[in-house]
Amino acid sequence: MSQSTPKIKTISPIVLIKSLIMGSVAGCITVAFRLLVTTIFDFAQGFATGSKDNFLHIIFWFLFIIIAFFIVARLLKWEPMITGSGIPQMEGELKGLFNQHPLKILIGKFIGGVIALGAGLSLGREGPCIQMGAVVGKGFARKNDTQEKDLLMTSGGAAGLAAAFGAPIGGILFALEEVHKSFNLNILFTAIAACATSGIITQLLLGPAPIFDITITRDFTLPEYGVLILLGIFLGFLGAFYNTSVNKMQQGYSRMKKIPSYYRLIFPFIAAGILVFVFPSILGGGDSLVGEIIQDNYALLYLCILLLAKLLFSVFSFSSGVPGGILMPTLVMGAVVGGVFATFLSGYLGINDLMQNFIVCAMAGLFGAIVRAPLTGIMLVCEMTGAYSQLLPLVVTTLTACIIAELLKSRPIYDQLLDHDIHYFN
Repeated sequence: MSQSTPKIKTISPIVLIKSLIMGSVAGCITVAFRLLVTTIFDFAQGFATGSKDNFLHIIFWFLFIIIAFFIVARLLKWEPMITGSGIPQMEGELKGLFNQHPLKILIGKFIGGVIALGAGLSLGREGPCIQMGAVVGKGFARKNDTQEKDLLMTSGGAAGLAAAFGAPIGGILFALEEVHKSFNLNILFTAIAACATSGIITQLLLGPAPIFDITITRDFTLPEYGVLILLGIFLGFLGAFYNTSVNKMQQGYSRMKKIPSYYRLIFPFIAAGILVFVFPSILGGGDSLVGEIIQDNYALLYLCILLLAKLLFSVFSFSSGVPGGILMPTLVMGAVVGGVFATFLSGYLGINDLMQNFIVCAMAGLFGAIVRAPLTGIMLVCEMTGAYSQLLPLVVTTLTACIIAELLKSRPIYDQLLDHDIHYFN
């Protein structure tokens, strides 16, 4: 007896059209956000590093840091939902737990994120862009139509990620694998529409070049795949340690009962103000750091110190609740791990010319261990580096890292953060 094929409810053409328009709006907002963050960060860092021998300039620098902190703190007091990356808030609203105000989120997250990232805190631009894209989608949805709101919020968030990283396919996979953790044709179609227009806007305004300029000089040989498994094991442990560190640091900030939550941001802002004179390489998202690791042949000890410092400052910055994401610092930490492995193998085992390969694989592996969305991580890294030839090494590394993180019973970071936010907002 034959079984009939289950019918799939077709999506409304109006929703698809809204997704196309909304994706372009999210793309424009994200591009503006990226440009402003880069401009302010470069200017601020240039001013600070040029002020080392000028006491008056140092005073002006810390005055800027205090003003930046005060503005972000007031924005958080005005709209608490702009705290953190914004991805848990989006996922929480899709589950009926939160109700975000689109205009307040757009204004607060845009200004707060630009200032926090521009001041040098170790945060990612993708979180604010995803949350802003999601509330743009919510603004396009009809009132009291929950299904349409969910579709447009999801595709809006995907469009934000696509524009933040120049990765439209990664944005689509993010909507399916991370946000909904299931395959749904309606989500797929609306996400494709939004990410397509968002990607076009990004390429028109910023150009088609990938974010990271990485050239693969040779491929892994079959025996070298064993090292990728070792790399994946290390990344699994590191990802679990990162997630636990964020949880513990958030608890530490929460114990400061006598200080209002929005004033606790002063600590990472002051740290950023000091680190610009001590260890400027760990400030900001860290985009340029990936190229430096490839070109500058850093010593193994320095790379280990760089990894530890970047991890600690990233956890310290994000856990305070300042508006900003975790994914870009995560990818950069992965790149540093790749640099550590390549440097060690070259110096002690004679395995050479694989620096770029290990960097690419470690970026995706650490993403997978922390977020537990391996397909999204693999495709994001491919789109951000252009290293599509490394798909199999990426799969081996990322799958191993995810398995280890699961065996360690480390919760995916956004599930963990959603639980924290439910407690925080209630």
